[in-house]
Amino acid sequence: MRLTTVAICVMIGLAPCTGAIAQQPSLIPFGAIEIGSKGVKSLRIEFDPRSKECSILDERVKKTINVTLNELDLSDPKHPRFADATIRETIDAVRQLRTMLIDSGIPPEQILIAISSGVANAENLPELKRQLQQLNGNRPPEQITAFRELGFGLRGLLSREEMASTILIDIGSGNIKSGYYQEETEQLANWTASLETGVPGTIEVAKMVETELAAQTKPNGASTPESEWQRRMTLGATIRQRQLSPKLKLFSNRYPFMRSSETVVMIGGATWAMTTVMYPDRIKSQRVEFSSADIREFMARVEAAKGGYPTPRWERIDQLATNSPFAKEDLRSNAQSQLKAVFKTFTPEQLHAAALILLSSDEQFRFDQAILGKKRTLVFDRAGLNAWMFGMVRTAVEQQVTRQP
Repeated sequence: MRLTTVAICVMIGLAPCTGAIAQQPSLIPFGAIEIGSKGVKSLRIEFDPRSKECSILDERVKKTINVTLNELDLSDPKHPRFADATIRETIDAVRQLRTMLIDSGIPPEQILIAISSGVANAENLPELKRQLQQLNGNRPPEQITAFRELGFGLRGLLSREEMASTILIDIGSGNIKSGYYQEETEQLANWTASLETGVPGTIEVAKMVETELAAQTKPNGASTPESEWQRRMTLGATIRQRQLSPKLKLFSNRYPFMRSSETVVMIGGATWAMTTVMYPDRIKSQRVEFSSADIREFMARVEAAKGGYPTPRWERIDQLATNSPFAKEDLRSNAQSQLKAVFKTFTPEQLHAAALILLSSDEQFRFDQAILGKKRTLVFDRAGLNAWMFGMVRTAVEQQVTRQP
């Protein structure tokens, strides 16, 4: 039996595909929309029935709209809710991206909407789901667990050859996910920090520091922005030592491969921000290699900014071995655009939280440890922005291909 578009659609939870698309053209397009804790993203994924491979080919429909879904209305602590405006903004963003995907030639019934594990579990989350289902032709959105999200991320980023020697760490805004495939069983050895050991993501760590800072601030107490920033640094270091590192160590002891893999691939906003500041000269590279020393210097730059944004290492562009000033200016312009995106996404306080998590990860997963006499390779992969969306569709399609007699 030949793989059909109908079979693929059923496999990934979409309605059976109809019309001309069912005639199985050379490339079968699918749309994916992810609702995350810090934004809504869209992606066009194309399946080639001849090579049985999935790919991301159309950059025009890769887009992110910033919407915050991890901040709740806590006026009634027993019933945390999304603000009505937050739901409206999310629906408007999904509608805009869905229209863009349809305009690119994707049939509406081949568009999957998924809710990330990092989205807060608000009392009115069912209302958001209801409106999403209504918007997407009565097809309910998928709510992806952190376990499935990590597995899809691995499938979206790594080849089978890489999986045997690589761990993935995803430091998100709402939670942290980390794990790897065990070669002998091909099973996912997964850890979901926010669920298993209580290590929160970037935004949550920033809130923890803010809460401690407020608790220690005396009414009408005199302070300057500089002294308040120094207090924030001190409290952050305490939270890292007492709350972040012990929980990361617990997992590291449970899964020793987290300390001994040859390669560490990191994704998520924290690593994106760090590598953008530390390596503006590699802004066009999909994978950016970095070191433990870079993490420590990133924290130093965040601290030195005293509540502002850290200064990038522009000298890395200035020192490039090229005689063309135009090449350097082009690179600097691209880096400035990316930095603008980072600083629009994160406040200085949230960048401080990102640095705290990166430092704890470095210490407890022993990033600088030599394996068989060779230093571990640490890389940030830009494809991580869409990794689990791509991996979700890729996994479903490839599983269906394998099952065809």
